[in-house]
Amino acid sequence: MTEKINVASLRDFNPAEYITDKEDFKGYLDALEEEGELGALTEGLLTLFQAKGALMVAEALGVDVREVWDAQQQPVEHQKLLLRIIEMLKKG
Repeated sequence: MTEKINVASLRDFNPAEYITDKEDFKGYLDALEEEGELGALTEGLLTLFQAKGALMVAEALGVDVREVWDAQQQPVEHQKLLLRIIEMLKKG
């Protein structure tokens, strides 16, 4: 018997969550340049902006970037980290 999946319950795929270090960032950027298609470039740049922001926050707070993404996805469980992120952003 095939199990039915409620598609509405699935969260959106965000490729930025899989860019976890500078090497991943460079590899994704290189792939965008090779693709060369304007639509892919603009969407890819948005992904890189998200990834770069998450990487910068993680580095500034001394945490793994996956923790930053987890905090966004599960705010109740990661409230302390979210508060640290807010304080860091206030300081500029």
